[in-house]
Amino acid sequence: MLKPALERVLVRCCRPIFSNTEDVREAMAALLDLSAYANRAVTKLIAKPLRRFCHKDPDTIATLLETVPIDAAEFSHGRRAAMLLRCIPNQSCDEVIWERVVRITLMGLQGHKWSLHDCSVAIAHAGRGGRHAPALAAAAEELVAAKVRTASQSELPVLLVILTSLPDLSRSPCIQGAADRIVQLAEILSPAAIGQICACVNKISLRHTAMAIALQEEAIRFAEESDLFSAVQLFSFVCQQEKDAISPDAVKCLVERVIEGRDLDQTTVMALCRALRAIPRTLRPELLREITEMMEFLGVEAKGLLLLPVAEGGLKGDVPVEDVQLFISRFLALDCLLPEEHTRPDAYIAAVESCVECITERLEDIVSDENPPFSIIPHLLDINMEAARQCGLAIIREAAEQGIHFPTLQAFRFLLALGDHNMKDKRVYRHLRNEFAKTAAGIPMIQLCAALKCFVRGLVEGGETQSLDEQVEQELEREDMDAFLRFCVENLLRGFADGMEVKCVLAATESLYQLGYTSPEFYEKAARYLASKCSSASPSVNSSESANTVCLALGEDLLDRHPEVHSFLLEVEKCGLKGEATLPPTEWMNKNDPANFITPLTETQQEGWNIINRMVDTRASDTEKLTALANEYVAIVKSTRVDDLKYFFGVFEEKVLKQDKILKQCLDYLVESNMAVKLSATSIGAMLGSLAAIRFAYHRSVKQFVLAISGEQWSEMDASPLVQIVSAMAKLSLRLPQVMAHVGDRLLHVYTFLSPMDTAVLINALQSIGYGNDEVMMMLMRHAAASARRWDEVSLTLLFGASGVHRLLRSAEVATPLLEQVVGKASSPHLRQRIASSLRRSALPRALVQSSAALLTGGLQEDARPLQLT
Repeated sequence: MLKPALERVLVRCCRPIFSNTEDVREAMAALLDLSAYANRAVTKLIAKPLRRFCHKDPDTIATLLETVPIDAAEFSHGRRAAMLLRCIPNQSCDEVIWERVVRITLMGLQGHKWSLHDCSVAIAHAGRGGRHAPALAAAAEELVAAKVRTASQSELPVLLVILTSLPDLSRSPCIQGAADRIVQLAEILSPAAIGQICACVNKISLRHTAMAIALQEEAIRFAEESDLFSAVQLFSFVCQQEKDAISPDAVKCLVERVIEGRDLDQTTVMALCRALRAIPRTLRPELLREITEMMEFLGVEAKGLLLLPVAEGGLKGDVPVEDVQLFISRFLALDCLLPEEHTRPDAYIAAVESCVECITERLEDIVSDENPPFSIIPHLLDINMEAARQCGLAIIREAAEQGIHFPTLQAFRFLLALGDHNMKDKRVYRHLRNEFAKTAAGIPMIQLCAALKCFVRGLVEGGETQSLDEQVEQELEREDMDAFLRFCVENLLRGFADGMEVKCVLAATESLYQLGYTSPEFYEKAARYLASKCSSASPSVNSSESANTVCLALGEDLLDRHPEVHSFLLEVEKCGLKGEATLPPTEWMNKNDPANFITPLTETQQEGWNIINRMVDTRASDTEKLTALANEYVAIVKSTRVDDLKYFFGVFEEKVLKQDKILKQCLDYLVESNMAVKLSATSIGAMLGSLAAIRFAYHRSVKQFVLAISGEQWSEMDASPLVQIVSAMAKLSLRLPQVMAHVGDRLLHVYTFLSPMDTAVLINALQSIGYGNDEVMMMLMRHAAASARRWDEVSLTLLFGASGVHRLLRSAEVATPLLEQVVGKASSPHLRQRIASSLRRSALPRALVQSSAALLTGGLQEDARPLQLT
């Protein structure tokens, strides 16, 4: 300990007693010199005045380095380096000075003479803000590697502090070495050392089975001797391990020790909440009692913190909104740990009520914060308390008032929560509808159907009498709703092209009908799509109620024109699933989502998938490694899933890897083993697209591959994969009459589902190949004209950019709708001029050609007549 007089001098240094810079420098030098001989308690006392001096005038640090020696070979000088790094300001320090101090530290680490504790402090401060050089991480790793295998129980925690101080070392091999040493010393490690070790590994979310088992074997001794901090850290470490590494008995011991604690701080409560959530689902039933006790304990602590003033470490008062959000979100997430029918502890319910009160008091600030409360809303909506759900609705309502934008997944999650609990708040639904429509263009069809089911639950009007004002508001809302439904229909049409499942078609059509969508064009296409699919669909797996509603939606005329669809729907009504349409949206989605029914991979299939992932992670410039991995995959290709080849081929495209011989081996295998007939249409299209992108050289192999596709595969292809295949064939210059015959036959059945972009790509590709079936080409042009309003500038550019498009512009009835769209949407003068040139080469009526060309090239005034057919 310092003498009282010297201690008073140090305390006095914190006050402004110096009259010139030289006095300050002498005082700083004295303090830094003294730090080499002080213990840890005194070091804290020295650090306070030295930090004030360094922050006041960072330029004095250069003089300090000249005055006080810091030698890498002197044991005690490590403390000086640590003290200096601790006191240097993070922002205002000159970069040259900072690099000089770090260089001194680096020499000390490489010399291995300083104490581990001094090294750990120096490394922690040298890595502030990610400013450290890679050499610092390398030196720290080298230091740990030299000591970890023989480290004592007092050295192990310090080594782990070093390893977890720099992000660069979070995956260092030394962590495995440290874990092995912990396993060896587990029986003699003190509870405090275990707590420090677990605090370090929790920072990097380490999972290590042997280490977890070894530490849990000491659980009884640990529970009896440990302090609360150590118990919390070990509990957190154990809970985040794999199921097989967790001992329920050890968890029970740790829970008993943890719930003895009182007056926990915010960080500890959040750490325990996170640990509870990490317990594997399969273990939760066995630990249900302990989880309930922890929730009751945390409820008491959380409520206390919410009511405790900020000055005393609580959350009541002027606390940053982000801190309140994070704390409440972590606590509310505990509700999902208990089964729905299980009674929640009273203390937990009281804490939830306090959370609701806290949110309500600061609602406007929480919603307007830089980080909107997206994480809180689903927790509030899922808790089986009316006050919590109303609070969740209030947040969304306030977000609507403030115009807060919701990301797609968040809007979808909130919709599902509202739909599942059958909550009705039109203002909330309307805001979520608008947010959902902004960014949900590429949403999977199963999710779109689930979202529509939510809107049916929340927005469909009952039969009650409405006032005049309500009727006016409803009429205005109808316009917005119609625009949203048109957006949904556009996505569903894309789903028709991609081959969406019949159960999704029925669910979507049912929801659109219930939401008041009346456009006959969609129902006509839905009927045609069902006609193309119902022969291979099973009535027993579809919803009986949905089939009944779809019959009403299609109407007698459509059902008479498509008797096979009518028969299929009647069969579904008779033997289909009962009660399917009344399921909550989330349950319906989980039950019908194909992603939930994926067959587990075999060991070899998993190995093949791992090779593909390693190729994806490899730099494109490392062609040697990519080639070696590709050869590994080819060696086991016969035992992998055949459709995985599209991802394998895709890596070659992404990395621009020109190793055609490897891909040729795959194609030859598919042809010789007749495995090509097992490929999906999507896989065939993706593989051919990848081959076209890399300009595959083995023309004969790819030609044989395309010829190996069976007639049954062609007859079942959906519109989008068919377009992808034809487009790739055009790029590869594959002109195969027998294949094109299959393409033409299939187009007769699926052309009506082509999107504008697909139609333009297909016409371009067919002309490029020299496809001679005039009937099919004119059929595609008529389809383009019928869907002209859906065409945008990109698809129009692609269509009219084809060199032979003028040959297809024969009929005014076909050309006029498309030309009207070009006049209104084409912004490029070059494109407009090119289209006008094509028109002059076409067989269209002269009046139409002249008026259209004039409009395109600006030859007519603003009052020019519209396009004329004659």
